[in-house]
Amino acid sequence: MRLYLDESISVALAAVLLQYGVDCLTARDAGSLGADDESQLLFATQQYRVILTHDTRDFLRLASMWAASGRSHAGILLVHQVALPVLLLRFRAFQIRYQQTEFVNQVLWLPPPLEEK
Repeated sequence: MRLYLDESISVALAAVLLQYGVDCLTARDAGSLGADDESQLLFATQQYRVILTHDTRDFLRLASMWAASGRSHAGILLVHQVALPVLLLRFRAFQIRYQQTEFVNQVLWLPPPLEEK
């Protein structure tokens, strides 16, 4: 999975994910800081990257709007604000559970870590 972290996600997560071999790009590294949510989603889609965001309400709305107008995106991954170690655990649990998933037009929530089941 190719991942794009919008500006709501800490760039520190990208550094850790890169150590785990995750192909991720941050809004900062892409020069997209300050871009609106739709521009962020468009950029992620053009780069064939699943966008990870804390901005759940706006991206749920965008996903509905895009679906209603027949537009496709590369995938939206949502998570509420949590501490970085918890976010990392949730992402790792997501990787395990969704290894073979096609993310195009999917809107998914990061699951709780496996030990919280």
